[in-house]
Amino acid sequence: MATSEGVKLISGIAGSAIVVYRLVTLAADGSYDHTGADGAPDGVAAETVATVGKVFPLALPNGSIVKMEAGGVVTAGGKLEAMADGKVQNYAGGVGASFVGKALTAGVDGQIISVLFTVDLDQVA
Repeated sequence: MATSEGVKLISGIAGSAIVVYRLVTLAADGSYDHTGADGAPDGVAAETVATVGKVFPLALPNGSIVKMEAGGVVTAGGKLEAMADGKVQNYAGGVGASFVGKALTAGVDGQIISVLFTVDLDQVA
């Protein structure tokens, strides 16, 4: 069962349709979109938003435990990276890929897992 603890929420503006428990990144126009493959996220959506321009809550990567949607195989205890559309998978070590946290539960595509959410924006893969 996926859980959340110590979550710090802020408000963001959707730049596209946003799905709950998926990673989001701040765009140049000040809105948030799903994080792309290997991208460094700025948060994880805490609510689904279907309308562009709508305000939604997002959890910050402050070392809290958050729920995320798996997009591939996720092994408990393993490092994670972003996939397309803000889902997460086991870290594959590709050039430029950013760590997005540590999986606390295992999962497969479409399952909601618990993640220790930490992002190092200065890391080099």
